[in-house]
Amino acid sequence: MKLQITDQMVREIAEDLDAGMTCYVDKNTGEIESLPDTLSPYFDSELWQDLIDKIDRNMGEYWIIEPMESWEAFQVMDDFVDSLGDNKETRRLISSLQHPKPF
Repeated sequence: MKLQITDQMVREIAEDLDAGMTCYVDKNTGEIESLPDTLSPYFDSELWQDLIDKIDRNMGEYWIIEPMESWEAFQVMDDFVDSLGDNKETRRLISSLQHPKPF
């Protein structure tokens, strides 16, 4: 049986990635497990140990989806802007993105 990826799954993964979490999608069931950045000084492994153990025991059963680095997200945005064509609004957007700390 082929796993069907639903819009709801995509939304859940996108929200978790946006929150800085790494998502683990069970290849068989589609269950989504998400863990915060384990390298963060605020990460308390005791709170997450059961889930960490579950994922470690079954690592081959998951697709791992990690959040993009900021430079990767910026590149996606830059590519999108390039696809918009040349007009006044696009030029304004490009100009804004070229300044330091555009966000």
